[in-house]
Amino acid sequence: LRDGNSWFELSDIGHGKYDLAFVDGSHLPHDVLHDLVESYRLVRPDGLIIADDYLWGQPGELRPKEAIDAFVSCFKGHIKVIHQGYIMAMQKC
Repeated sequence: LRDGNSWFELSDIGHGKYDLAFVDGSHLPHDVLHDLVESYRLVRPDGLIIADDYLWGQPGELRPKEAIDAFVSCFKGHIKVIHQGYIMAMQKC
C-alpha cells in the first residue's frame, strides 16, 4: 500500500510482481487511464486489475467509465473482463 499521487508513486515500482491492483483515486478520465496502464504493468500474468467507480457520475460528465472502457478496448486480447458492475474486474492474460 502506497499513499501519494499515482503519477509519481507508481512509476518507480517494479513490474509484474503483484497479484492485484485496485484502482480507486481520481475520477478524471486521464488519471484513471494512467492508473490502469500502470496497473497492467505492475500485475503478473493472471493477476487482477480492479477499477472502482465504473458507474460513477452522469453521462456527459467527465467520469471513470470512459477511461475504463478505453483501457478495455486498447488492451483487448491482453485482459479478460471477469466482472462488470459498479466495479470492473479484469484479469491480465
